[in-house]
Amino acid sequence: MRPDRFATLLLDTGAVLALARRDRRVQAYVVQAQRYAADLRVSLLSLAELRLDGGDAAAVAWALSGLRRVGVTEADCRTAARLMSESGTRGSTVDAVIAAAALRLAAPVVMLTSDTKDMARLLDGRKDLAVIRV
Repeated sequence: MRPDRFATLLLDTGAVLALARRDRRVQAYVVQAQRYAADLRVSLLSLAELRLDGGDAAAVAWALSGLRRVGVTEADCRTAARLMSESGTRGSTVDAVIAAAALRLAAPVVMLTSDTKDMARLLDGRKDLAVIRV
């Protein structure tokens, strides 16, 4: 999906960590999202997965500073259960809830993730949502 054709850029935990490490691909997506006024988002569940101790705390805090938070709703949890059931995914419940939240964001959505296998299975067939490995 071209960067001028998406409304939301969603980063999962792996993408936030990549941004904190100044990964050039992730930075390029963020710059393009900002250029085209796309919404930059991170799930609150990704925040729970991040470990802010050690030397990376400042870099992670910097990466998070430009991202709006996506809350978790009961509807997200119900949708996550449905997505896991439909896809046969027995992976991470956290991934499923993040995938469910992505479905209610302004489309089209580009999701940057380190777990494309599960996310792609959970979100299979969604034309307005691209899952991109970081």
